[in-house]
Amino acid sequence: GILRDPPAEHSSHISTLRGEAVTSFTQHGGLGSLKRQNDTVIWIHLGVDSAAFRFALETQAVNEATFRCPDERGYQPVACPILLERGDCKTILGPDLPVKELCERLQKQGFHCTLSSDAGKFVCNWIYFLSLDLASVIGAHSIFLHVPLFDVFDKEIQLQFV
Repeated sequence: GILRDPPAEHSSHISTLRGEAVTSFTQHGGLGSLKRQNDTVIWIHLGVDSAAFRFALETQAVNEATFRCPDERGYQPVACPILLERGDCKTILGPDLPVKELCERLQKQGFHCTLSSDAGKFVCNWIYFLSLDLASVIGAHSIFLHVPLFDVFDKEIQLQFV
């Protein structure tokens, strides 16, 4: 199954906290170029929730860009659709992966994990919405994980979780 087979290969990309950089990467070759015919591709996005005491698997992203603070370039949208072609700010996209089952499996492995329906009001929701949209177009999968600070779970535990 999609969540049972070990990955054959993986790659990673770290994006700066700029809406523009995320949009450019997702729409102009970045994520889409990682999908090859007959490959199972799962994009795993990570964001830090400094108030969290557990890992959170995000169950949805909203087509709304409302940044609580400016990104690294000073961009601070308020109630703007992320993708106009996807409708207004109330449009919701969710992963096609069984996140509830995945969360339960992680809990059985001893990880403090929960489901979340709020990817936030910053770049996390932005990238997740764009990623879910692109995944639906090219046949990939996308999931977003909010992780706590290393003070809560150290780097090794977080790497094991991922």
